[in-house]
Amino acid sequence: MRTILFLRHAQAVLPDSSGKDFDRRLNAAGETDAENQAKRLINAGILPDFILCSPAARTRQTADIFKTALANAHPAHPVTLQEAPSLYRANAAGYIQEIRSQIPDASRCALIVGHNPSIEDCALLFARSSHQFEQRIGYGFPTAGLAEIKTQADFSAFSPENAQLTALYLPHED
Repeated sequence: MRTILFLRHAQAVLPDSSGKDFDRRLNAAGETDAENQAKRLINAGILPDFILCSPAARTRQTADIFKTALANAHPAHPVTLQEAPSLYRANAAGYIQEIRSQIPDASRCALIVGHNPSIEDCALLFARSSHQFEQRIGYGFPTAGLAEIKTQADFSAFSPENAQLTALYLPHED
């Protein structure tokens, strides 16, 4: 069994007229949410060995928080972090293509750190008409929200036909 985790970046500073969206960093609440979500995964025994993220500042910072938390909690557990520039603007189909082409089949658990609406759209693709998940996602996919997808397939063959949403980890929910 393989696991894909779709994580929307944590809360970032608001854009201002002088800055670029790409360069927005996490605010203090976003840093805290990312740290709490990383601890939540670790406490649940979910340990990504591969992190694929958009190179935008807020996604990279979120990914770094997760990688650091994993390294601190499980120093012997290797984690590869790789940027995928296309994730900054890709739709859900683009995210799936990046998973197929970038994540090694030897990986068991991969964390994808990206942006909305693509992360929300990916979660909905794998909900498989689960009204419980669709309803929760339908209220909006929050920053630092995480969707857990399980599959028996290799990552190179990952698709909505062979994988299913199994859990949502939304910040500020137990």
